[in-house]
Amino acid sequence: MGGTILKWPDMIIVGITFAAPLVFGPFFSRKTRSSAGYFLADGSMPGWLVGFSLMATIVSSMTFLATPGFTYKENWRYMPTHFTWIVASVLAVTLFMPFFRKGHVNSAYQYLEMRFGLWARVYAGGGFILFQTLRAGIVLYAVSLPFQTMTGLPIPLFILIVSVIVGFYSITGGLKAILWADFVQGVLLMIGGLICLPIILSLLPGGLSEIFRVAKADGKMAIGSLSFSLYEKTFWVMMLNHLFWYVQLMCTDQQAVQRYMATPSVKKARGSILTAAFTIIPVWVYFTFLGTALYVFYKVFPAEPLQEMAPEQVLPYFILTRIPVGISGLIIAGLGASAMSTLSSIVSATAQTLTNDFYRRLWRQDREESHYLVAGRWATFLFVFVSFLIALVIHWTRTTTLVDIQQYFISILSGGLLGLFMLGFLTKRVDNISALTATIITVAAVCFWVFAKSPIGMAVMPAVASRLPDDFMIIVFSNLFIFLFAYLFALLFRRKSSRNLTGLTIWSNTDLSADAQSK
Repeated sequence: MGGTILKWPDMIIVGITFAAPLVFGPFFSRKTRSSAGYFLADGSMPGWLVGFSLMATIVSSMTFLATPGFTYKENWRYMPTHFTWIVASVLAVTLFMPFFRKGHVNSAYQYLEMRFGLWARVYAGGGFILFQTLRAGIVLYAVSLPFQTMTGLPIPLFILIVSVIVGFYSITGGLKAILWADFVQGVLLMIGGLICLPIILSLLPGGLSEIFRVAKADGKMAIGSLSFSLYEKTFWVMMLNHLFWYVQLMCTDQQAVQRYMATPSVKKARGSILTAAFTIIPVWVYFTFLGTALYVFYKVFPAEPLQEMAPEQVLPYFILTRIPVGISGLIIAGLGASAMSTLSSIVSATAQTLTNDFYRRLWRQDREESHYLVAGRWATFLFVFVSFLIALVIHWTRTTTLVDIQQYFISILSGGLLGLFMLGFLTKRVDNISALTATIITVAAVCFWVFAKSPIGMAVMPAVASRLPDDFMIIVFSNLFIFLFAYLFALLFRRKSSRNLTGLTIWSNTDLSADAQSK
C-alpha cells in the first residue's frame, strides 16, 4: 500500500483495543453454571444491549471495507436494498420471535423438528454450521489483508492472533461476554467510521456540496438499472435478493434467534430488534456515502498508489495517509473490532447449534447441565480451530473472490430454508413427507443452477446457462419453489400432518406472546 504502515502510537492503540475483550471472558465465566447461561445468558440481558450486539454482528469488517470500496468503484446499487431490513424486522417482531419464545426452544432448528421431524432439524442445523464455518474463515482472512499491509505481520500470524483472542473470551465467558464485547466493539466501529467523513470534508474544496455535485455528474450515486430483467443485477433483482436474505437472517438464523432468547421478555426482545433496525440502516448508509466521498476526494487529489489497489484498500490507504497518528489507530481498531464482533457471534451461535441440535439431541440426551456446559466450551474451541484452518486454506489456495465463495455456499447450504420455516408457520396441511420431498428437489435444483452458472457449466451447457436468471435470484426462487411445491404436493395427494400442531402454526396459536409477556 504504497509503503504506508501503522506508526507505533497507532499500533499501541490497536493492540490495547484488541486485547481489551480478553477481560470479559474470565469475568463472566464465574457466573456461568449451565449451558443455558453459556449460550443464552440465562435470558437476563437488556434489550438495548442485545440489539446493539446484533447490529455490531451484522455490520462486519466486510461492511467496513467492502461497502466503501464498492461505492468508490461502482455506484449506490446496494444502498436501497438495506431498507428491506425494515421488512425483515417487522416479520421478526410480529411472527418469528414470539413463536420461538412461546415454544421455549433453544434453537430455530428445534422448531423444525417439532413441526416436520428430525430430518428438518439436521438439514437446517447442518447447513447453518457448514456455512457459518466457511463464513468465519472468510471474515478472518478478509480482515487480515489490510492488517498485513498496515502492520507488516504475516497473514497466517494475524489470523492466529484474532482466532486466539476471539476464542478465549468466547470459550470462557459465553454469550454474556460476547454481548458486552460486541457493545465495546460496536462503539469503536462507529467512532472509527464517523471520524473519516469530517476529515474528508475539511480537506475537500467545496465540502459536502462538492461531493454531491461530482458524484451526480459521474453517476456514482446511481442505483442500477430499473428494468424488470431477471438476468442481470437490476434494482429489482437486488431488492428481492436482499429482502429474502434479510428475512432469512432475522427470522431463521440461529445468531438472531439466540439473541431473542437472551432477553427476559417478548417486550425486551422486541426492543432489541428495533434497536438493531434503527442503528444498522444508518451505519450502512453512512459507509455507502463514505465510499462516494472517497471517490470525489481522490478525483480532486489523485494518488498514484490507488491505481494498483483493490477497492477494499482505498479506505485503509486514506486512513494511513490522511488521518493524524493516534486517531488513525483508533479507526483501524474499529475495523478489527467489527471483525471480532462478527466472529464471536458466529462462534457462539454455531457452537450452540452443534451442542444442542447434534450432540445433545443425537448422542447425549440425559446428562446434567454442567456436562453440556463443558461440551459447549469444547464445541466453541473446535469451531474456532476449524475456522482458523479454513482461513489458512483460503489464504493459500484462493482462486476466486470472497464474495463468490460466500454466494455459492449461501445458495447451496440454505436452499429454501426460509420457505421451509414459512411452511411450518403458515400451513397446517403440509406434512413431513411433502416438506421433505420439496426440500430434496429444491436442493438438487439449486446445485444444478449453481453448476450451470459456473465457468464449467457455461462451457458444457451454454444454452441452459443463458436461460437461467442471475445468481442473486437463487435465494428468491428456491424459497418460493419449496413453499409452493410442498403445498401443492400435499394438496394433490391429499396429505395432512399427523403431528399435534398446537402452538406450531399461526392457525393453531392465537396468542403467541401471552406466556412470554406474563413473565
